[in-house]
Amino acid sequence: MTKINISTDANFKKLLKKGRNLNDVKTVVKWAGAEQQRGAMRKVPVDTGALKGSITMELENSGFTSKVYPTKEYAIYVEYGTRFMDAQPFMRPVFEKVSNEFKKKLERLMKWGVRWHHIQEFI
Repeated sequence: MTKINISTDANFKKLLKKGRNLNDVKTVVKWAGAEQQRGAMRKVPVDTGALKGSITMELENSGFTSKVYPTKEYAIYVEYGTRFMDAQPFMRPVFEKVSNEFKKKLERLMKWGVRWHHIQEFI
């Protein structure tokens, strides 16, 4: 099963405690997870729709980790292919895009220390 994790580490949390709002970070993590899920659902090849419907998002680590993954066992074969079938990646390409945007948003948050209602303007 292919799982995509978007999270912050302990050092990042320590930096934030020095004047940044942790809830803003959780909001950005949740946004990134939702974007990953939406993007994967748009990109996944559809035959019966079962794989598309199985793409799930979970928040863990008190909201500092977002996990997005398909629950169908055959998802790995679609993502990476087999010797009989070409790969049809639907998780990794979206992850590359979302992770870059996630990093930019966190950098902005650290730089400006703005509250979430101001973050909406550049998300």
